[in-house]
Amino acid sequence: MPTKTKASKSKKSGSSKGVKYVYFFGNGKADGNGKMKALLGGKGANLAEMTKIRLPVPAGFTIPSSSTPWAGNLAITRILSSSPSVPAPATPCPE
Repeated sequence: MPTKTKASKSKKSGSSKGVKYVYFFGNGKADGNGKMKALLGGKGANLAEMTKIRLPVPAGFTIPSSSTPWAGNLAITRILSSSPSVPAPATPCPE
C-alpha cells in the first residue's frame, strides 16, 4: 500500500518560498512596505510605502541588505527614470 511522504505533503501546502533579491516599486504597486525598514533600508521602505499610498514616486527597485553581503548592512535603492510629476530640486543639495 503506498504511503504519503513529506515531500508530497509540502507540495500540497505550498509553504516553500523563494528568496527575493529585488523589490520593485512604481505605478501604485510595491513589493515591499514601510514595515520592512530592516530589510529594505529607510529609503527603500519609505519609497515602497509612498508608492502604495499613490504618491507620485518614479519607478525603481531596492536590493535588500540580505542580498548584498559585500555591501555590509546596506540596502541599495535606485530610481529607474525621472518622472515629470516629480520636479527636480531648484538648487543642488550640499554633500
